[in-house]
Amino acid sequence: MCVGKCDCSCKGEPGARGVQGVPGPMGPVGPSANGLYTFEVIIPSAQVLTAFTSPVLVIDPPGVGLEIEVISSSCKVVFNSIAYATHIIGILLTDTAINSTGCQMVFDNALNATVTRTWHGRVNFFAGPASNQQMLIENKGIYFSTTVGDPTAGDSDLVISGLYRIKNS
Repeated sequence: MCVGKCDCSCKGEPGARGVQGVPGPMGPVGPSANGLYTFEVIIPSAQVLTAFTSPVLVIDPPGVGLEIEVISSSCKVVFNSIAYATHIIGILLTDTAINSTGCQMVFDNALNATVTRTWHGRVNFFAGPASNQQMLIENKGIYFSTTVGDPTAGDSDLVISGLYRIKNS
């Protein structure tokens, strides 16, 4: 179930966004016995090119009184023919968090791939200088974006996947 501005091709829909486990083409997607959830979303190149100005929804909001904590993630660039030329650092952030300092995961220089390759997301430990900076925010979804601007020139799709938990806020 894609919501909002999302035009992505979600594998195992609606489980691709963590709604009760639905088997997807690459295995079960959704909750596990230990309370962890998996996600996998394909982001077409047209959405990658506008990921800063229009971040792409990856995990739906969990509901009132709950927040999402991304445990691990990966970003696969399915190389087509042109590498992205600028703004090549991908991030996963909670809706309304400050972009680069409030993100939960970072894919350093992932988008400049000239072959198909996968990055493991790096946990962002920097919460920024503001005392009100938040990474985990009640009832907000998780989005893919870039750190400072929209990428240019690229034409490759991305596969964003990972593991997260929903906890009380």
